Amino acid sequence: MTRHSILVVDDSPTDRHFLSELLLSQGYHVTAVDNGEAALAAIKSNPPHLVIMDVVMPGQNGFQATREIKVGEVHGHHEVVVKPPGPQLASVPGLMGAAMLPDGDILLVMNLLQLHAHAVSYPSARSISATFVPELVPPLVMVVDDSLTVRRVSQRMLEKQGYGVALARHGAHALELLSQLSPAAVLLDIEMPTMDGFELLSRLRSDERFRKLPVAMITSRMAERHRQHAMQLGANAYFGKPYREQELLEWLAQCAPVKNLTTSNDRLAQNQALTSTV
Repeated sequence: MTRHSILVVDDSPTDRHFLSELLLSQGYHVTAVDNGEAALAAIKSNPPHLVIMDVVMPGQNGFQATREIKVGEVHGHHEVVVKPPGPQLASVPGLMGAAMLPDGDILLVMNLLQLHAHAVSYPSARSISATFVPELVPPLVMVVDDSLTVRRVSQRMLEKQGYGVALARHGAHALELLSQLSPAAVLLDIEMPTMDGFELLSRLRSDERFRKLPVAMITSRMAERHRQHAMQLGANAYFGKPYREQELLEWLAQCAPVKNLTTSNDRLAQNQALTSTV
């Protein structure tokens, strides 16, 4: 059975994470990006079946990005009547109603904002949501690089191997994501704006939470002094650009093997920590 793909576009890490987890738990293949430009690049390289787009974003907002998305083919239009849920389902968070499709299937209409608000407001809802989370989830690898091309190529390579992927544009962006995510490994560039890889690595090793987090430097700086400096700061591996895919995957297999999947309880605890910061 083909898994339908959904592209989530939102500059809020919290909202991207929530929607991605919700959609993954329902069997969809999910790609998440944080701005309109990245959304257009993702659509061009691998068109999804559906795009969920935020409106207010820095740079190219949702309206501007939507105007640039070309419609390839219209298969038809269907008018549906959405009926409110009966008393038996009125208490289901985020459920607006249901409609019957022309083929007889029932379509549930959800309000994701209400569902998100309910999950954040009520701890009991988060414990109940454990039934919707897959029993096993892949280890998460964070890719930190200012090059959109490198981020996308790395993401496709890692996802093909079964990893979950988080993308950061520079060191400061990575720190923002690390306040909400717990990756199993980090692939880190050196030369980046705002905060370079050396500074981010230094901050990670000075933080008790990330002192043992596996970090591999992936950079075009191949001088021995750069390698030694990275190792002194606490890097676990050092790869040149373009990296050899097999070597990188062998390193990841040692520190974050896909077969050692995180349990749903671990991910639920992470979700609870994430929502508590909202």
